[in-house]
Amino acid sequence: MATELQPDVVVLDIGLPDLGGIEAARQILKLAPKTKILFLTQNTSEDFVHVAMGAGAHGYVVKASAAQDFLPALEAVLLGNLFVSPSATHPRGKRREDD
Repeated sequence: MATELQPDVVVLDIGLPDLGGIEAARQILKLAPKTKILFLTQNTSEDFVHVAMGAGAHGYVVKASAAQDFLPALEAVLLGNLFVSPSATHPRGKRREDD
């Protein structure tokens, strides 16, 4: 569908069955390189953020904060910027040393 529709943005979950969201993102970007990938997931692991962004994603929104983060993320991605939910960079219970 990405080849036919050439969407501006595709919203994916990392935990997609069978193929998985990361691999789906890679394949979409091969077929529609101008498409922006925005992940919407419940995973807050920084490792997942790095893998997702390394696969070509432009945004990473944590479902628990989607009510406040999704629209700003979508706007950022459409403008060609990157967006990562703050809760994915500082998961609950983890603190950065400079906080």
